[in-house]
Amino acid sequence: MLAQLIQTTTLLEGGELCYFGGRIEDVLAELSEVAPTHLPSVPRLFEKLHSVVLSLAEAREGGRERFEAAVRVGVLAADGRLPDELREEYEEAEKSLYALVRGAFGGRLKWALTGGAPIAPATLDFLRACGITVYEGYGMTESGGVISLNHPQAVRHGTVGRPIAGCEVRIAQDGEVLARGPMVFPGYHANEAATAEALDPEGWLHTGDLGALDADGYLRITGRKKELIITSAGKNLTPTEVEFAVQRSRYVSRAVLIGDRRPYPVALITLDTEEITAWAGREGLDLGPDPAAHPAVHALIDTAVAEANAALSRPARVRAFHILAEDFTITAGTLTPTLKLRRAAVAQRYAREIAELYGG
Repeated sequence: MLAQLIQTTTLLEGGELCYFGGRIEDVLAELSEVAPTHLPSVPRLFEKLHSVVLSLAEAREGGRERFEAAVRVGVLAADGRLPDELREEYEEAEKSLYALVRGAFGGRLKWALTGGAPIAPATLDFLRACGITVYEGYGMTESGGVISLNHPQAVRHGTVGRPIAGCEVRIAQDGEVLARGPMVFPGYHANEAATAEALDPEGWLHTGDLGALDADGYLRITGRKKELIITSAGKNLTPTEVEFAVQRSRYVSRAVLIGDRRPYPVALITLDTEEITAWAGREGLDLGPDPAAHPAVHALIDTAVAEANAALSRPARVRAFHILAEDFTITAGTLTPTLKLRRAAVAQRYAREIAELYGG
């Protein structure tokens, strides 16, 4: 729905549409060739570019420290807070990093738009430092594609923006995000029961998402209501919060929290193959045909999980994990066509691995 909305608007405004060729491996090369001015995409594309640039930086001695310093200086400049004593450092970073990143997008990008999943704050800072602002938005098909949106006149990173004009948003007592307005659909075709479940008599759309509104009206999405995990100890856990914490490691492609009606949470983790390969090259390691089974890889992911656990409440901490030899895919049925996780399919496909994490 969002893609259709953007395409229609582009044509109405007299713009030109370009489509990527279908292979995610080729998308960065295609972006450089097309040189778009506006780019809507899933968070994974932006996070991938962030990881690639960081890996290139780490290949040089002291590269990571210089990279992180450049991002800090760039963010200060983007916020209009760059002190004079850092001007020379900023100009050097402009030549060695910022301009190259903008060039990876073709050099003409005015703004980017993302949604459908949370995006790592570190990725937003990296791109903002390089002169590229990524605006997060939120919506669903039943709301005509959009409910809230960050935009050039009102942006707050870490949120999905304020409700668009004409849209009301409130948070129910159980934390569910409710929306009402002319963009909300009138109901499902020939399905009164489903319509009654989604729309209350006052016209509020029950989104199924959990969220919060800050004092300035910016909306933050915290998880899916139906995906709440209740452990056997009665603790309510939001899986996306834990998964996102683990996925902050660039060596992790996906993390899936398991724990409903079980004593404690565990996780299934897939590897970012390119990042793991680059890391192994820097470390001089031969990971063999199955990197997921290599002890050094397990130790690397163990560190990532420990770092994530340090930022989580005690009940939400991952007690054990299993590294899968394959990533989740649309073909395998573990991802939707819009790259959302099919949790039931994942639990069914990896039932044996889950059972082993709980001692069989």
